[in-house]
This record gives sequence, C-alpha cells and structure tokens, in this order.
Amino acid sequence: MEENSSTSDSYLSTTFQSAFSYFLPKETATLSDQKIFDDQAPTLSDESAEPEKSSVSDSTCIFFEKGSCTRGLKCKFFHIQGSSSDPLVTRETRKKKASKNTLASDGSNGKKSMKTAIEVIRRIQWDAMMPGEHFTIGYLDRFVGIVEEPFSRFSNWCDLPNAEQDALAIPQHRIQYFKYRDTKVWDRKSRVDHVFGSTGNTMGIMEFMDQIDDDHQEKMRRKYEETSKKVVAENAAKESDNGGDSNSDSDSEDSEDFNVTVNVGNSFSTTVVNTFPMENRSTHFLSIRITENNIVHQAKMLQDHIVGYEMALSECCMKSGLFHMTIGMLKLSSDAGIQEAITLVEEMTPILEDFKKQDLKLRISGLDTFGQRVLFGKVHPEPEDAFWELISIIQNKISETSPNVEVTNKFEFTPHLTVMKVNRAITRVRNSKYLPSYLYEAHMNMDFGVQPVNNLQLCILESTTRHDGFYSTLKEIEV
Repeated sequence: MEENSSTSDSYLSTTFQSAFSYFLPKETATLSDQKIFDDQAPTLSDESAEPEKSSVSDSTCIFFEKGSCTRGLKCKFFHIQGSSSDPLVTRETRKKKASKNTLASDGSNGKKSMKTAIEVIRRIQWDAMMPGEHFTIGYLDRFVGIVEEPFSRFSNWCDLPNAEQDALAIPQHRIQYFKYRDTKVWDRKSRVDHVFGSTGNTMGIMEFMDQIDDDHQEKMRRKYEETSKKVVAENAAKESDNGGDSNSDSDSEDSEDFNVTVNVGNSFSTTVVNTFPMENRSTHFLSIRITENNIVHQAKMLQDHIVGYEMALSECCMKSGLFHMTIGMLKLSSDAGIQEAITLVEEMTPILEDFKKQDLKLRISGLDTFGQRVLFGKVHPEPEDAFWELISIIQNKISETSPNVEVTNKFEFTPHLTVMKVNRAITRVRNSKYLPSYLYEAHMNMDFGVQPVNNLQLCILESTTRHDGFYSTLKEIEV
C-alpha cells in the first residue's frame, strides 16, 4: 500500500509540474520540461554514424506553433513567421476583413444607404420644382393597413406632441411610399428612390416627373376623347328625340350660363352676361363671403388637382378671394333702388347678430354639379331651421321694397360654394362644355370646413375687385 501511494504521488507531482511550467519563469522550469525540449534536438545514435540532415519542419518549435512557447529568443528551435500564431498574419487578416467591411458599408458589395422619408418631405416642402399638391403619401395605419392621403393634408412633421386634434400628423417611420400623381417615386419596401437616387436609380426626379406627366397627359387625352364621343352621342340622341329642334335647348343653356356665371363671379367672360336681354340682366347680388382659410385652402387644392389633368381648366377656376355663397341675384334700376338695397342690408345687422348667438354656421362637405358644367361644394346649414328662417327674412325684406329692387333669380335657391365652371371661351378650346367625373370623383366626399354666418355682402356684378380680391361692394356688415 505504501509503494502504491508513493507511485501515485510521484505521478501527480510530475503531471502538475508539466502543466504549470508554461506559466512559470524559465529559471524555474523543471528538469522534466527541459527534457521535452532536449528530446527534440538532433542527436547521434552512434559516434561513427553520420548525422541526419534536419528539415525545417523537424526543428520548428511545436510550442510556438501552439502559441505557448515561454523561451522566446532563447529557444533553440525555429520560430517560423507565418504559422497560425503569427501576430503579423493575424493583423493582416484583420486588415483584409476591415477592407471588406468598408466596401460593404460604402455599398460596393452591399446595400446602399437609402435617403429617409423626412429628407423626401423636406425636399417636397422646399423645392419649387416639386409641387406638393401632386404628391401623395402612403402610410401604415395600425387598424386599416396602408392609407393614402395628399401631401398637403399633413402637418407638424417634427412636432407631433403639439399637433392640433384635427390635424393629420403621423410618425415618419410609418411612411411607406411617396407618389407623384399615381407613380411611386420613393418606396421603403422595394428600396426605390427617384427623388435622390440614393439606391442606384439613375433617372433624376425631374426627368422622372416629366416622363410621368407625359404618360398622364396621354392617358387623359384618351379619356377625354372617349368622354367627348359619349357626350356627342348622347346629345345626338336627345336632338333626335326632340325632332331635331335644338333652339329651345340652346336658349335654356344661355339662361343657365348667365345664372351660373353671376353666381361664381367675374372670373368668366363678360360676353356670357350679354347673352341675356338688357331688361333681365342682374346688376348686384347678396352673398355670405367665405372667410375661413381652411375652406379656401381645400377648394384651391381641389382646383389644382383638376388642373393637373387639364391645364385649360385653370381659366375656369374660382379665384381664391372670390369664394362666397350667393343668397340672391338683384337688379337695382336707379339710385333709389341702390339706396333701398343699402338700407335693407343695414337693417339686417341686429338680425344677423341674433343668429350668430344661435351659432349659425355653414358646413361645406361633398361635391355636386349643375348640368356637369359647374362644380360646387354642397352647403349644409347648422342648424338648418335657423338658416332657412334667415333666408326667409331676407326675401321678405326684399319683397317690401319698391320695383326699383327686383329679384332676378332664375332657378330655385340651392346653397352652394362654386369651385369651377366651364365658360364659353374654354368650351371652344376644349370642344366640350362638360366636366368629366373622373376629374373630381376622388374628392366627392371632401370636407371643406365650416364657415360661421358672420357677414352679409351687397356686391356689384362687375369685373373689378377690391384690394383684398373680393367683389366691389355697396354695403357689407360683419358681426
């Protein structure tokens, strides 16, 4: 038992000394460790025998290859530069890897860095060559999925916490794409960027927009031709049903032309007004002026959308300073008639103040047309009973005046906000007097806003306007 215990202790002692010898200074290395190194040295098995020629591999330090040689320069075996433990080789390898990573980050061998949504937004905001009214944003709604809205509807891009309750403001990371007209110019998912070309798209944004415009004009031209053929066929069928007599229809259109023209203002040709006999021609009209900027903005956005399809229709748009709701058309025959009308408006001041206390307002929402020639926003009074009571009071006061104040309304009163009307000059240019529904059908449910009933205007029906862009007036009241 004592012999076995002695042998075991000797074996453990030798093993531990061999294992820890690499961490000890060379002066403390054991004889057994030195023997390992000495055994690798070339020896002569016999004094008379010739020494064997040692190869480089035979005299290479096996511990240096493992990275554990502790003798350094005093080691009797070769330390070959180029083995797996060589720090120079490792450093070179790292340099190669770093070079590859640099190429990948630059985009030579990997994906290029794509411009962000906010950078696209800023360019649309500040680049005059990129009209915001023709751009659409597609964003991710958490409940309904992808939603598209006009670029001009958004606000507070950098200050979402302070955005108003009814403002359309979204985080930038929800933006999925931008469209110019109906074509994507920046798409996060497919990595398309025609705005800056950051993902390798070679065609610049201006050239790309020109191409889209050309395709759009060609598409609209084809639609216009199809619509014109359809309208001509319908008119021919109507004339056939009327026995070929088109004079009565023409006369009625002249009447309609005149009545609608005076409703929308002086932005149309005066030759239309002259189609009416002198004795029936209106000279003045009563109206409520649109003073809410949001309503004007929405109406202009709709006009820009339509003009984007047909540039000729720009001459048919209501000017931003002329937006109003007509209450009634008048013919004032003399100075006495003018004075009576002015007195009538003055007497309406306390009455209008009473209705203001009832919070009488006009909600303008949705689109409709008069004969497919006049596009207007539908007016919904709130409260409706109060509005019709006000209209009744005005009509009764007019009826109490002398024959010098004559009502010249030709159609039943329909409260509306005129946005666009095709006049005769543009009809000749377009060879059509109709507004195709595809021009505005995307905005049929547009909500323009709310206008309080806080003013009454007695306007002169003439071509001149005031310095603020509204009609010249004989009398106006504001409450």
